[in-house]
Amino acid sequence: MRNDLSTYLCAAESEVFYLLPGRTRPKYNTWYYGREVSGDSYPWCVVFVWWCCAKAGVVLPVKTASCTALMNAAKQAGIWVTSGYLPEATY
Repeated sequence: MRNDLSTYLCAAESEVFYLLPGRTRPKYNTWYYGREVSGDSYPWCVVFVWWCCAKAGVVLPVKTASCTALMNAAKQAGIWVTSGYLPEATY
């Protein structure tokens, strides 16, 4: 898991300046939906998490662009953590 976490964080860190003001068609949505999409109907936050996980080889419990659906799937899979978790240093 440590290597996956490090790879995930590196993928996320490499995107720090990608979404500058005025950019409405994030590449993460194009990757996720398989076509270019834009607008409020296509939030990119969980899609970004998916993109980083894919780069790190991490499989999430459900494919969804919904924060609530991902949370519920993680809870059902027994991998939802809200306290007591201390990640290992990866750098």
